[in-house]
Amino acid sequence: MSAAERIDIQYPAITVTAHFGHGLPLEEFEAGCLRPLAPDRVCLISDANVFELHGHRLETFLEGRGYCLSPVSLPPGEGSKTLETAGEIYGYLCENGLTRRSVLVALGGGVVGDLAGFIAGTYMRGIPYLQVPTSLLAQVDSAIGGKVGVNHHCSKNLVGLFNHPAAIWLDTGFLDTLPAPEWENAFGEILKYALVLDPGLLELLEEAESVESLRQSSSHVIEIVQRCLRAKIAIVEADYYETGPRKVLNFGHTLGHALESAGRYERFRHGQAVALGMLMAQRLGRDLGLVSDGWHCRSTELIRRLLPPPALEGLQPEVVFSFLGSDKKRTAPGHFFVFSTGPGQYQFQPDVPSPPVLQVLSAFLRQPAGDSR
Repeated sequence: MSAAERIDIQYPAITVTAHFGHGLPLEEFEAGCLRPLAPDRVCLISDANVFELHGHRLETFLEGRGYCLSPVSLPPGEGSKTLETAGEIYGYLCENGLTRRSVLVALGGGVVGDLAGFIAGTYMRGIPYLQVPTSLLAQVDSAIGGKVGVNHHCSKNLVGLFNHPAAIWLDTGFLDTLPAPEWENAFGEILKYALVLDPGLLELLEEAESVESLRQSSSHVIEIVQRCLRAKIAIVEADYYETGPRKVLNFGHTLGHALESAGRYERFRHGQAVALGMLMAQRLGRDLGLVSDGWHCRSTELIRRLLPPPALEGLQPEVVFSFLGSDKKRTAPGHFFVFSTGPGQYQFQPDVPSPPVLQVLSAFLRQPAGDSR
């Protein structure tokens, strides 16, 4: 075990520290993250899979340190990220005596982090919470930046708020138990950072044989997490409320979120949907004359090689398109898109008209396994 590297994130009204390292001691988590909050009670929120792997150990450790714990174990997956689940947890917190002096600990991936952050921001008008991301996707993206929320049948993350955690405990040791599909799931977001923000990360990914080859190299894993972490921190510090440059982080998400919604949050993993959304965005950008043929080919070949598109049969373009109507970034009458225009380069297009978007959706969804190029 080694001591954590402390990385300060400067939000508008507060500084949040991310504690980063591999195999970090729980004693340091308690002393550096939890003890300064002096909670009267702690609610540990996790999902059943993560709780079995890591939650029992953390629960036992904190109870041994004298903390009064109220654990919550959720069914894994996006199906738990709803207002209904939040309502049930509000009742649990109330019945177990949690007050404004209590603390939530989000131990898990993006679903747990988003849901716990949303609950912490709304229970009793706000109580502190800690982000303890255990998935690669959460460590490189969702645990940083303060965006929290829940899904609605109309759209992914439709109901939410900005609510930064009191601290972030980012231990890549959790990734040692991460299943292979969850590694692939994270690479939608990792590819996003490589294509729009970090040419060095792009070079690393282009040299890699596969996601599995990267997974087997601990030095590559640490470098990937560090690069994504620092890229997101720089963007969030410059634009916390997403009024300008932070919108670049939506690359691949406009159509990606629509695909997730059309698939009822069951058909696609988030990383798959984002990867498909990036492929579609790059095709759209090429059609609009904003992305060169050469860069379109280079960027989409990388995505396809590391994350081969899943089968898309049965999805109707018009159905997927209908979910763009509730996109939070939409500026009627057009649609907001981010395009990668070169290594570390991007362009916003806030008012793309509907016909070319439908044309791209049709080209992909009426081909087997998203083969349209």
